Amino acid sequence: MKESPISKKALLGILYNSWIKRSIMFMDNIAKFLIGFGSLLIICGLIWYVTGGKIPLGRLPGDIRIESENTKFYFPITTSLIVSAILSLLAYLFRK
Repeated sequence: MKESPISKKALLGILYNSWIKRSIMFMDNIAKFLIGFGSLLIICGLIWYVTGGKIPLGRLPGDIRIESENTKFYFPITTSLIVSAILSLLAYLFRK
């Protein structure tokens, strides 16, 4: 029986090292996400503090609100577009 040029110990060492590298890369991604999310929360908190808790999102022109005696319907079209544009811009900036 012919033995392979790499021993079992060496193969296990290579697999273990690659697993460690993948784990470190995964942890780096989690760390970047948590830093970004924390920064976003701080920015939102500062905006909330500066405006006195009265952020106009949800009451913009173009948001549909229908109220009757028993029913309320609300569809924030303009707010959704603005939030989507801001999140797209942030995603574009963080990718680079």
